[in-house]
Amino acid sequence: MLRKYVGDEAFYASLNYYLESHKFSSVEIHDLRLAFEKITGEDLNWFFNEWYLNHGKPSLKIDYAWNDSLKKETVTIAQTQNLQKNPLYKIPLLVDIYYEGKVDRKKIVIEKMKEDFSFSLSSQPDLVNVDAEKMLLCTKQDNKTKEEFIFQYYHAPLYLDRYEALMKIGDTYTVGSRDAKLVSDALNDKFWNIRNIAIKNIGALAKEDKQRVQQKLIAMSLVDDNSHVRAAAMKAIAKNYPNDTLAPIFENALNDSSYLVMTTAFKIICDKDVAKGLMLAKQLEGQNDINISTAVATFYAQQGNVENNDFLIATLAKAKGFDKYTLISTYEKYLAKIEDSKAIQAGIAQLVDLGRKGTSRFTRSASVKALGDLTIEFNDRIAKAQKQIEEMRTSGAAADTILIEESKLEKIKRQRDELKASVDDIKKNEKDKRLLKTYQEN
Repeated sequence: MLRKYVGDEAFYASLNYYLESHKFSSVEIHDLRLAFEKITGEDLNWFFNEWYLNHGKPSLKIDYAWNDSLKKETVTIAQTQNLQKNPLYKIPLLVDIYYEGKVDRKKIVIEKMKEDFSFSLSSQPDLVNVDAEKMLLCTKQDNKTKEEFIFQYYHAPLYLDRYEALMKIGDTYTVGSRDAKLVSDALNDKFWNIRNIAIKNIGALAKEDKQRVQQKLIAMSLVDDNSHVRAAAMKAIAKNYPNDTLAPIFENALNDSSYLVMTTAFKIICDKDVAKGLMLAKQLEGQNDINISTAVATFYAQQGNVENNDFLIATLAKAKGFDKYTLISTYEKYLAKIEDSKAIQAGIAQLVDLGRKGTSRFTRSASVKALGDLTIEFNDRIAKAQKQIEEMRTSGAAADTILIEESKLEKIKRQRDELKASVDDIKKNEKDKRLLKTYQEN
């Protein structure tokens, strides 16, 4: 924002002067301000006070009105932030006015809670683009019409101009309208995130113009140069054409150069065909990428069996940071699903080890939470087993059959008690004060 306000020449000259004047020495924010003031000859206290030393950001409400008899466009801008917590900002802005095939740029300065800015024009403008450089840090309610946003998409020069317009249209368009054409055209935008947003809003067009949109999405899933777009296109294909025989598209994507695309394809296949998903999961276990491993682990947590436990433990062991944090919850769901006591015991041992020795307090906390949830799961199993045994006694079941179930019950109780003891020990020996406080509160 400072660069846009003072201009490139003054901005870089000020930085050069600041760096040369203070090299090999310590500085304060006021040294930077004074450097800019020396080069620009302006008092910039207002800027540094608002944007460096204060907190918060402005919230703007922008309204437009055209007076045809006076040939005057009025832009009303209100600062709506809580002035008890945030300052009233002085905001220099550029406003681009599009009319009669040309663009007229105006400079304005907002200094009041609510201000009117009027511009005399020869005809009603097609668009008034407030903050034409899209440089202001703010939240805003920009009350342009849909027609004006559509004009902005096709005529304003910046990515954020097109982004704002597309977000305004969203998925509320009517097929055959100019809104719908904008969404369709956005599939070919030069910037990947615009294409990505257009794909997410393609639903109505996908139903109405099935063949054309389907072919476009298939092409994007195959050849778009951005992996996020290829993945989004596959999701849109699966969502909008669930009954079409498009499995080869997803299977082909398993060979994509992007792990994001591979995991997206894998999840889609698993949702459609569990048996094929299990077969592919086994093939993907050897992939040396945590994203693939996490996708396989998540699938195993939902659909796998005791044979998958070694892979899950190995994946949890090699994961780092946030991947490990999320995998702990995934693994807990898996352990709550399976019945094999040895596998459960091995899994609990892994979580207990992470709860004690995890390098991150978040990892340790997540492990303790998972162990606590498993304790609840054990309690539920104990209650069900007790009820089943009671029903067996009431129905006159054989004594040896009841004895077998009682033996199983005692084993579950022992596991539950050992688990509770481990959790208590972890909490007792935790050294992080914040985590210790959380444990004590819970």
